[in-house]
Amino acid sequence: MKPLVTIQRVFQEPAEISVSTACRDYTELRAATDGLRQLEDEKRASFGYEPVEKAPGIALDSRYGGGSRKKLHQAMTSDARWRDLYMAAVRASDGEPAEPYESLAGTIYLPDWNELTAVVRSMCFEGNKVTGEFGTAHSYSTQLKRRGKMQDGLEPVSIYGNVMTCMKNTILGIRSGMSYAGGYMTTPAGSLKVYDNNGSPDADLLRGISDELVEELGLAPSGDVRIEGLTGVFKDPTLRGFVFSVPTNLFMSDIDSGGIEDIWLKSVDRKEHETLLCVAPIVLPQYINKYADRRPEIAPNVDPERPLLPSGVAVLLAQMRRHSREDFDWTLKSLGGMFAAEEGYYVE
Repeated sequence: MKPLVTIQRVFQEPAEISVSTACRDYTELRAATDGLRQLEDEKRASFGYEPVEKAPGIALDSRYGGGSRKKLHQAMTSDARWRDLYMAAVRASDGEPAEPYESLAGTIYLPDWNELTAVVRSMCFEGNKVTGEFGTAHSYSTQLKRRGKMQDGLEPVSIYGNVMTCMKNTILGIRSGMSYAGGYMTTPAGSLKVYDNNGSPDADLLRGISDELVEELGLAPSGDVRIEGLTGVFKDPTLRGFVFSVPTNLFMSDIDSGGIEDIWLKSVDRKEHETLLCVAPIVLPQYINKYADRRPEIAPNVDPERPLLPSGVAVLLAQMRRHSREDFDWTLKSLGGMFAAEEGYYVE
């Protein structure tokens, strides 16, 4: 069996990162993104919704009633301007479509996901150093990739935090919303955004994971929350994943106990997960063996019997290897060839 997910590197000591960012047509891509945001805010105003900067799309249903986000999607895509902006965004992005872009507009399942995201152009591992170049693609291109509508070569970048409580338990979330609802996933996790740096694209991995921590969990780097650094890299047919170890001095009850003082309750993207849970290191191999998705492809939906998403498994494996080779090897074997590790993957 060909592995679905490959662990490329596990760094015992956090890796040094030196990655530049490029873009096919940054000016055009930014203009398309700005145009899409203006169109979305216009449609939101017509329904009485707050603008994008005040209410993320995933929060619309809870604020304005079930179906509110889908109503927004329909209003956006039925406007002739949306198709023109969609075409401008994907044409200025890295990557080539498997079919003409004109015929793929209906594949966009989240028209309000409107961001510049990083993709891999080149990547090299030299001991404890990661070097390379990222390109830039609109999140519409990422959606097409996830639906198998892009040619081989487009490799979106995702970032993941392995957040641990003071008891060394790893935090996971049960996803909600319109993407992999019900799936178990390490949190935070998300596409790496491309930031604007004085008129140039900048896909900063450390800034990206810092922002994801704040947005998804409400955890800002501080004396109690430390981004240890890049400790793992993996790849699957849809993305390249970068794993960051994030130890904390917090109990799970500090982050989520059901009370109004919860840190998680105050996060911007609180609605991205139905609930949070944590798993102790001692039971992690058995937990993965029981809940890991065993389907031989990256499916567009969740297996209710095995809801732990493949990328979540990869994050947990990367962290596990830093603490126990025996547990790592046993877990890989238990997954029946679905996951593999490259030769020389472990860097002391």
